[in-house]
Amino acid sequence: MILRYDCNRDFARSIGISYYDINLAIKLGVVSNNSWVLQDCTRIELSVPCSFPRKSYLMTAVPSTTPQVRVGVGVFVLEAPQRSLDNPRFLIGERLNAHGAGTWATPGGHLEFGESFEECAAREVMEETGLKVKNVRFLTATNNHMPADRKHYVTIFMACERENDHDQPRVMEPQKCALWDWSTWEDLLGWVRQGGEVKGKKLFTPLLNLIRQHPGLIPGRG
Repeated sequence: MILRYDCNRDFARSIGISYYDINLAIKLGVVSNNSWVLQDCTRIELSVPCSFPRKSYLMTAVPSTTPQVRVGVGVFVLEAPQRSLDNPRFLIGERLNAHGAGTWATPGGHLEFGESFEECAAREVMEETGLKVKNVRFLTATNNHMPADRKHYVTIFMACERENDHDQPRVMEPQKCALWDWSTWEDLLGWVRQGGEVKGKKLFTPLLNLIRQHPGLIPGRG
């Protein structure tokens, strides 16, 4: 008997296989180490001999043929107090080992099931930079189709400030981010005017689209 399910953290509850079991199967080589399994709702094909115990299913990764639109959250961690409301300084970092690798982006990540935008923003900033943030608020959203990476994201942009203005960002996930730095809004606008690349440094597509889709927006002014 062959069963097919979309792979996510909840996909197997109805048949008694946990997300942990899938990860374990990948580590043991039962399932090919295909990153789509964990990130892009790849279909999992389960071969279920009736005589097998419930957690002895044989699993094979079958790449999904249907592209998925996902929700990401990008966070402008604003310096406070700002020197200028029209030219706020914000945190930006170089991405590694993911789509957009080598580009520069704000902290952020995927919206998890049941999370509010504010919860996701605070969690991602803490996980990536070690910073606690306050005054987390919605800024805007962008529609980002990235055909070269076979990705399509709706990115929710949020803004916030550090709880302690003296705290500095740390690289908490070195496999995902090379470094953090402070940039200004005018720097970002100049980056976009140059086509999204200055001196070999490229902008992450959602940031590029933020300027193009929402001209006149300034995070410090909301």
